[in-house]
Amino acid sequence: MKNILKVRMLGGFTLEYKGKELVLDRNNVSKTTQLFQLLLLHTQDGGISKAALIDALYGRSDVENKNGSLNNTIFRLRKQLTAAGLPESSYININGGMCTWDPDIETSVDVCDFKQTIESARHEKSQKTKMEIYAKAWKLYTGEFLPDMMGEDWAAVENIACRDMYFDCVEELCHYLKTEEKFEELHRVAHSAAEIYPLYDW
Repeated sequence: MKNILKVRMLGGFTLEYKGKELVLDRNNVSKTTQLFQLLLLHTQDGGISKAALIDALYGRSDVENKNGSLNNTIFRLRKQLTAAGLPESSYININGGMCTWDPDIETSVDVCDFKQTIESARHEKSQKTKMEIYAKAWKLYTGEFLPDMMGEDWAAVENIACRDMYFDCVEELCHYLKTEEKFEELHRVAHSAAEIYPLYDW
């Protein structure tokens, strides 16, 4: 069995490796935790630039040397990842101003899987297959994106993007299930959506 770092960002933030939960930092909104989350968020789209990381982590603060602060945070994160029990690695590859996660440590990130599944549903021509893919995406969305991080601009933006995708997904599914008269499934989808977003008029 492959050792995969399983990362949950929908409905909360948890890490699992070799069947054990990892604790990165007791402070779940620390700069090192946020740096790690930002890196993982971009594991499937070519990484994130140092400039974007500096903006996300220090955009609103009056830190004088933001590049130096980022380098210190990267250094601290590497130490925390080793201490948490991940294999020896530099973890973060920096090349031409782009930061990427070490591909030798395989990851499974729920929010990336969710977004990819939504995208493939949107491009699917067959209605039946499209709905099967949407149903898979619906199951992947177990809650709002990093609910504890709502005070951070980058997380709030990502949260809204994911929520909008989820709403589209639920609306597509409900419309289809109503048309097909699959009322039991329809009720299940609407009920779980109402549990996550009780104030929304489903």
